[in-house]
Amino acid sequence: RKQVELEAKHTALDRFESFKHSNALMVKKGKLLVGDLASSQEVIAAYENEDPEKGRKDLYEYFTKKAEYFSGLGIEEKLHVHFQKPPATYFLKSCLPFKSQNDEENLSSTRKSVMQVYETRKTIFGYEKENANFGLRIISPIIYKEKYLGSVENTIDINEIISSIQMFDNEKVYIYSIRNDSTVKDSSVFQLEESLKSDSISAVPENVLNTGKDTFTYQIIDNKLIIAFPVKDFENKGVGVVCYVHDFSNIISASYADMNRLIIVLTIIFLVFIIILSGALIWLVSTPLKKLIKDLEPFKKGDFTHSINISRKDEIGQLASALNDTFMKMKELIGSVQGT
Repeated sequence: RKQVELEAKHTALDRFESFKHSNALMVKKGKLLVGDLASSQEVIAAYENEDPEKGRKDLYEYFTKKAEYFSGLGIEEKLHVHFQKPPATYFLKSCLPFKSQNDEENLSSTRKSVMQVYETRKTIFGYEKENANFGLRIISPIIYKEKYLGSVENTIDINEIISSIQMFDNEKVYIYSIRNDSTVKDSSVFQLEESLKSDSISAVPENVLNTGKDTFTYQIIDNKLIIAFPVKDFENKGVGVVCYVHDFSNIISASYADMNRLIIVLTIIFLVFIIILSGALIWLVSTPLKKLIKDLEPFKKGDFTHSINISRKDEIGQLASALNDTFMKMKELIGSVQGT
């Protein structure tokens, strides 16, 4: 059990560090991407175009051409880029076909991050939930000649980050997001199959968020290791929890099977040892006894001139010595009787 708990702690630390590393890598790539776009003359020209529709079309065509360049930077095509107009409306979504673009969608009530960039004019990053999407967002302001033109955003779904981390076959991942001041399981969870009792896992996310620390917790319930750590928004507030469920049942069963096999082997070895030891003891005792019995044969016939020739320091040797003394005295006694 201690070995399992030690392995559980190492697994928890590995999952936490892997997620942090993957997250930091995504942030680094995202900053490079949005920084490149925010400073691009083509992007600025599209925003400055007096015809918004033409500007959006030019921006769409420019970004499509840049996709190959971004791919060369190691930024996958499935990572989405969005452009916003001040204070917080969509200008272009690169993940949608151009004909379905809508520049009337107001984000001021649903996207605090976009409003934050508008108010601070600074690049920010963190997790944020919008409708069914819960992901890491890196947003940079687009400023030209001290004029705020809008913002550009790189969005990476949290499932993309989770799936980039190598997992074991006996692991599942649950993603929890904060909605209406409560912790609920996200509908876009990476692997939704339930593997724990609901009352066992439901308290985990809230416990992690209540600690207020950027660290991980782990516990073992019903031979399952639950690793949980918070995800933070651009204000460093907890907005969700990632839970890894690592099933140790097979490991524990294998450990018990190995232990049973070891017990059987040790039992066999012990029995063989007992048999050998018993045989050795029997031989050590029976051999001198047989010799003693053989040496007593002349005395049965009345020959007291014979002596028992056993030179041992154990009890059998003492018995042989005592019998020799006894027979010697009997011989003397018989001689004295015959002399009279």
